[in-house]
Amino acid sequence: MLAAVKTWDFDPATNEQPLGPTTGTSGIESIAYNRFDGELYGVNYDYLGTFDSGNGEFFQYPYPVGKIYGRLGWIDVVDIDGLSFDPAGNLWASVRRDGPDLLIQIDLTTGQAVPGIFNGDDYLVVEPLPSGADDIDDIAFNPADGHMFVVMNKSGHGDAIAKVDVATGEPVLIGRIYDPDLGVMVQDVEGLGIGCDGLLWGVTGNKNIPEINDRLWQIYWDTPTQTFHVHQPRKLSYGTDYEGVTCGDLPAPPPTPVPVMIAGGDYNGDGTADPAVFRPATGLWAVRNLGNVYFGAQGDIPIPGDYSGTGTDAPAVFRPSAALWNVRALTRFYFGGANDIAAAADYDGDGTVDSGIYRPHINLWALRGISKVWFGAERDIPVAGDYDGDGTADIALYRGKKGLWFIYGITRFYLGREGDIPTRFEDGSGLSRAAVFRPATGLWAVHGLTRLYYGAAGDLPIPGDYSGGGDDVSAIYRAYLSKWLIRNRTSFFYGRPGDMPVAR
Repeated sequence: MLAAVKTWDFDPATNEQPLGPTTGTSGIESIAYNRFDGELYGVNYDYLGTFDSGNGEFFQYPYPVGKIYGRLGWIDVVDIDGLSFDPAGNLWASVRRDGPDLLIQIDLTTGQAVPGIFNGDDYLVVEPLPSGADDIDDIAFNPADGHMFVVMNKSGHGDAIAKVDVATGEPVLIGRIYDPDLGVMVQDVEGLGIGCDGLLWGVTGNKNIPEINDRLWQIYWDTPTQTFHVHQPRKLSYGTDYEGVTCGDLPAPPPTPVPVMIAGGDYNGDGTADPAVFRPATGLWAVRNLGNVYFGAQGDIPIPGDYSGTGTDAPAVFRPSAALWNVRALTRFYFGGANDIAAAADYDGDGTVDSGIYRPHINLWALRGISKVWFGAERDIPVAGDYDGDGTADIALYRGKKGLWFIYGITRFYLGREGDIPTRFEDGSGLSRAAVFRPATGLWAVHGLTRLYYGAAGDLPIPGDYSGGGDDVSAIYRAYLSKWLIRNRTSFFYGRPGDMPVAR
């Protein structure tokens, strides 16, 4: 289970908030927040993954960290106990094994160990302390000076904090953890992390001494005794045997009731769709082979499009909490409400994207400066497009429960079923065609055009004209790998886990 803890609250009845009932895993022994992408990472035994900070669910990479090679020969990584990001954003992990533990780096793109990173070796051997302690329970980088701290013991006893030389693997004992209130050495510190306050924090599991089990500890250096001291530990009560601790900016992601239809995708005006991602945690827009800009914030919905009529799409966001529309380097205004769904499209045929919203609870379509229409039902999904080829976008809805499409004033038909993701294809003649993608089987069904299979469960449909030939092709974004796959053309990695594709 993943939980959020209020470090200032000492009452176990109120200091902890569980984030969902379970992560869906049983082998996570460390967590680490990445300030560069705003993601919370963990390793389930030997599989890297990220957490949904809203419900605690763990999203696992498809391949294990893998086998690693170095001065001890080939080693199969099966148990990762420690995880931490260094100041440069590299993810380090400690590998538990019989004998000295190992340090590795993990590639965030693949979830696998970075080869040859230690002078040609895949891993660094951490030598035992003079006391014989060689089991690493967790690691923590100090962002201020880049030093790596580890908590080490021997078979769970005699916890010690050491500083490890990340070039040689040599640990230097700094001190043991002592609780002066209880008069005992703290044992079984399973998680270690530098907090947002710059202090060292730890959590204990559940082993030998009831008075120190399942607690969050603030750890500080006591010069007179040359030991680490703890004071007034926070008792944790929503679970038992706490394994990891980290600190970061982890707001719960805002609810997204329906898939967002992207209006554009041609960021340089050359007539082809450009692969691009939006990183909500930092507001980063990254367009492949074109560059990066920062625009937007956590909670914004990306709605890029040609708002200027120049033939080039611009980054744009809709902020539901404030009903703010913001188009980079062009305009910003307020339109809509907090529960509205953005539905941007060219509704008047003037060659520029117009702001539009669908308000599900009253079935309202409001097109800024154009018109208002009451059309649809609460769970319908807006899928605006030019379905009759007259050069203007039509109001359209998809009712997933029945697989029913409604094109306002034109037609209605059945295409798809519950669980399908609605999208649309442009056929090169200016005509939009209704389409659905079925993640369970990879089925694409394009109304009046074709049926084919491309993709798999968890993929997001991102059709577009990626070659400039005038017709859209099937394409998918595999989020947990940040992988783009364009049918019959190419595949490549672009982005990071947690990014949103902003093609169309």
